Amino acid sequence: MTEAFAAADRAWMAHALSLAAKGVYTADPEKDPTATFLPQVSYKEVLTKGLRVMDATAISLCMENDIPILVFKMGDRGNLRKALLGEDVGTLVGSGSE
Repeated sequence: MTEAFAAADRAWMAHALSLAAKGVYTADPEKDPTATFLPQVSYKEVLTKGLRVMDATAISLCMENDIPILVFKMGDRGNLRKALLGEDVGTLVGSGSE
């Protein structure tokens, strides 16, 4: 069992999940200068495009249970507050993002 799977499993119980990254990109922005930030993405896109959010098992668990995933950098001042208030921060992964 991976750490991401365990987080998804716990999120399924709590109906919430947050990760410690700035957001989801089309590629690794540190390696690819053409990488584009994605404010929203679907579970299926994450799986079919191989986007590096978390492992496929964890994504599948969230998809099966319709658990939205908010990928944002918790270390950036104010981001946690924004996330809790429902403001735009990071990337939202979910079924409605298709």
